[in-house]
Amino acid sequence: MSGVLLTFFSWLIDLDHTLFRRINQEWIHQNLDPFLVWIRHSANWIPLYAAILIGAIWKYKWTGLYWFLAGGLAVAVSDLIGNYGFKHVFERLRPCNDPSLQTGLRLLVDQCGSGFSFVSNHATNHMCLAFFIWFSLRERIGHWGWIGVAWAGSIGYAQIYVGLHFPSDMIAGSILGASIGALLGSSFRQRYKNSIFPQNQLP
Repeated sequence: MSGVLLTFFSWLIDLDHTLFRRINQEWIHQNLDPFLVWIRHSANWIPLYAAILIGAIWKYKWTGLYWFLAGGLAVAVSDLIGNYGFKHVFERLRPCNDPSLQTGLRLLVDQCGSGFSFVSNHATNHMCLAFFIWFSLRERIGHWGWIGVAWAGSIGYAQIYVGLHFPSDMIAGSILGASIGALLGSSFRQRYKNSIFPQNQLP
């Protein structure tokens, strides 16, 4: 049984490495390089977060601020779990630090970093935020929540493209973030459903 499991995990690792090479070295385009490098930088999304905060406060006053802070807390929780529940437990090398993957590797950022790879906190945190917004406001935004999921997924994909993470890092991080965001978003909505974004304020 242990031999079968080892063979299975070895196959998964080989698949992960193969898919990483495809995304990082083959499925590339010169116009995609600067775009995907740009979208992965969290600081570039500060204007979006500021617009969400201003819009929430403008329309809902203190209740909008509470909602925004709750979303920030959800992301903080996902970041801590990603770091201390996964990265420092598995201690997986980033692909750009893995000696077996250096041939042909494209590192599109200034440095690889000394942090561990599994899971991708970029994927975890952004997916958590997308699902928190979707599940806390699902009557308001409905299926439009998939736009946030696509946004978070593109940031996770960018981490593979630039050479910082494996596909499994992104997939596992996205699942983790989505779970945390959905749970806390639903909990927030249930807790404050009569005072935060009440039904009579829905369009």
